[in-house]
Amino acid sequence: MLALFEASDGHPLAPQVTGVAFSLDAESFKAFARSLPNGINSPSGQPLHINDVVDFDMCWAYNFADPWGNNFELNCYEYEQIRAELIEVDEVEPVRYWPRELYQQYQE
Repeated sequence: MLALFEASDGHPLAPQVTGVAFSLDAESFKAFARSLPNGINSPSGQPLHINDVVDFDMCWAYNFADPWGNNFELNCYEYEQIRAELIEVDEVEPVRYWPRELYQQYQE
């Protein structure tokens, strides 16, 4: 599945960049994560590692760039399955762009 997002300067929680996001099922997302590092770079140009996974509280994501600097994102919305079968099992320490409490307040 392909997910398109509109980039805006006013996003309150995380800076937006133009790019394409792909939604993966849990099995594909875990396979990708466990294949890292594999020659794919983060947007900063550093090799992408399993601990570069971003915890968005509702989904998990990897941000990466192709050799020409185009940004991409892989998302998985099977949040609890990834938490249990990847994050906990492989002792991954995900990146967070905002405190979990902020997301929880937003959900109330």
